[in-house]
Amino acid sequence: MKLLLTAACGGWMPYTEKQECWEHLCNPELYYLGVMELTSVIVKNCELAILQQILNHIKNLLCSLDNHEKILARSIYAELLRHRSVAETLEQDIVGNLSSWIMEPDLIIKEIGLRGISNLALHPGKSESLKTLVPFLKDLLKDSKWRVRVQAVKALQDITHHGKREDIKMVFGSIAEQLRALLNDEKDEVRISTTSALGHMLCQVKKFKPGSTLRKEINSFLVPLLLSIQDSNADVVKACGRALTEWTKVTGWLRLIYVFQESNLSDPIHVLEETSNYLVSTRDTQFLGDLLLQSFEFLRSSQPFLRTAAVIFVASITLKINLKYIREDDVQLLQNKPVQQWRTGAPALARPVPHTGSLENEPCELGQIALSLCLSFFSCIMRMLVLILDIVVKIGNKARKH
Repeated sequence: MKLLLTAACGGWMPYTEKQECWEHLCNPELYYLGVMELTSVIVKNCELAILQQILNHIKNLLCSLDNHEKILARSIYAELLRHRSVAETLEQDIVGNLSSWIMEPDLIIKEIGLRGISNLALHPGKSESLKTLVPFLKDLLKDSKWRVRVQAVKALQDITHHGKREDIKMVFGSIAEQLRALLNDEKDEVRISTTSALGHMLCQVKKFKPGSTLRKEINSFLVPLLLSIQDSNADVVKACGRALTEWTKVTGWLRLIYVFQESNLSDPIHVLEETSNYLVSTRDTQFLGDLLLQSFEFLRSSQPFLRTAAVIFVASITLKINLKYIREDDVQLLQNKPVQQWRTGAPALARPVPHTGSLENEPCELGQIALSLCLSFFSCIMRMLVLILDIVVKIGNKARKH
């Protein structure tokens, strides 16, 4: 620790103050975070000789019987891996150390091990050896400690950063379900990290053409991302906008990119409406049905803003689907009907046609129009009921399967 403080005082004190690492160092529960932040600053600004000196000093303490000393040493070790030369000198036992740490019951040790995996994955060529840890990282996405969940997401994100095409597909496909769940986690930090990581992963996925199975997983992220734009946390909303932008690039629906620009995110209802318009215009009924079915699941969410957003999205999609089926001859009949200037003196709103009959026949014609519109509206309602019934049946079938 003296070596760290000496290096930090060599001109980098202001930076570490901005990182709030001193507050962490004084906190008995979070001191290991302060140690990692301090080490991170040193790695970025100190010469390799100093880093090697620190490494040689803490290597023998990695398995110390003193838990405080062990946590301190491992925190420094994990952050030193950010330096490529240091990582190369430890190549023989590095992955073995990190894999054993993330399997220990101590939650702090798990978090430190995950931080080390993220740092190691930053170097090209390391993803190949780290991909064997994906099954363990996948399990940690469900860990009870939110800091562990955050670090597990970041580790998976970094592993895909320099990964090969098949490795990226394998990692993304295997964790898609867990990522969807974490997008609506109760902790803000988890939602921000997961949404940000999803955006980065989608950026990697778009470099190759995903197959039908992977594309289905990608499509399933649209609803939770859209609904999360209603989140009260501004950082979550920004991350959602970036992730949705990458989503449109992967799916090829580039017309939606302008909808997800940061300037539009302040009006989430507008985003939902514009997205609904485009989705219905695609006439992909199977996809629309899947979206509605997925949205229904959010009606049982414990978070009020998600329930509200789900209702708005379902209503918007359903309404627009039914408006597509209004009969064109009814619309034409209205457009060609002369509109009289009533007491307000408003000008005619539709193209007039020659009037040959008396005003006595006018109520009959208007009644026919009204009846026609009522029948069209009734038809729309029936289609809506059929659609809802179909969704309920699907939900029932899905429940029986489970």
